[in-house]
Amino acid sequence: MNAKDRSTNNKREAEENFLEGIYLMQQKGLPLDRKKICAELKLSKREFMTVAVRLMNQECLTMDFSQENEEVVPTVKGNVRAQEVLRRHHYLTDFLQMICKVERETAEKRGCDSDPNLET
Repeated sequence: MNAKDRSTNNKREAEENFLEGIYLMQQKGLPLDRKKICAELKLSKREFMTVAVRLMNQECLTMDFSQENEEVVPTVKGNVRAQEVLRRHHYLTDFLQMICKVERETAEKRGCDSDPNLET
C-alpha cells in the first residue's frame, strides 16, 4: 500500500470512528457538542474539526456554530453510515472470535480497524 492509499484509509477510518462514536453517544442520550465528543472520542479540537468538516462536506452531519458548545447534528445519511460501520464492526468481531479463535478483547479492537491485521 502506498502513502496515498494509507492516507485515504486513515481518513476513512477517522470518519468511521467519528460517526460510530457520535452515533453511540446519541443512543446513550449524551449531548453531541464539540467538547463532549472530543472528550468521549479522545480527540483534539483540531482533529475534531478536520474530521467534522470532511463529514459536513459529505452531508453526514451539520454543526451549529451559533451555540457556545458547537452542537453536532448527524444527518440521516450520517446515521445510516454509522449504523453500517457498527454492523460491520460487529460482524468482523464475531468472525474473528468464532472462526479465527481470537480472544474477545483483541477481536473487538481488530473489528474496529479498517485493516484487521492479526499479527500485531
